[in-house]
Amino acid sequence: MSLAKEDLEQIQILVDTAISRAQLNVEPVLSNVRYDLEIRDRTLKVEEELKHQRELMIQGFKAMDQRFDAAEKRFEAVDNRFKEQAENFNKRFEAIDTRFEEQAVNFNKRFEAIDKRFEEQAENFNKHFEQQRNETNQRFEYMEKQFEAMRQDMNVGFTEISRRLERFMFWTLGLITSVTAMFISFKLL
Repeated sequence: MSLAKEDLEQIQILVDTAISRAQLNVEPVLSNVRYDLEIRDRTLKVEEELKHQRELMIQGFKAMDQRFDAAEKRFEAVDNRFKEQAENFNKRFEAIDTRFEEQAVNFNKRFEAIDKRFEEQAENFNKHFEQQRNETNQRFEYMEKQFEAMRQDMNVGFTEISRRLERFMFWTLGLITSVTAMFISFKLL
């Protein structure tokens, strides 16, 4: 049987007044008795508080059990929703797969047409490239002929310059020899 809070407060007041009266008339030997009474009073209060705490904990555990049950029901509902969504997703993915297969067939046809166009363009490019290469070769041959003609003209010019330089050197040697001979003959005279 548990006591009400008011009863406990009233008991507390009575015990406190009795202890305070006893303290006034207490002798040193009775101080141990007063201490024992205070300890017993405190122990009683602690026991009552522990009992009250235990009751609160039991109520809290019951409330937690109820919450866990409610959460479990919610999780089951969420699981059911996930299963339904998974089924819907599977149906949608199957539809998307069929669309992708159809598009793949269309893309293959388009790529084949593009491949044919690229082959035709490659043939045209090769023909054009071959024509350009032939024209370029003709231009290089013409330039080679021009350079060969210029080289021959330069060879003739260098030959003529060499001949003239030889003649000039021959005449210069002759002139220097005759001037030296005249100079020596004038000195001897």
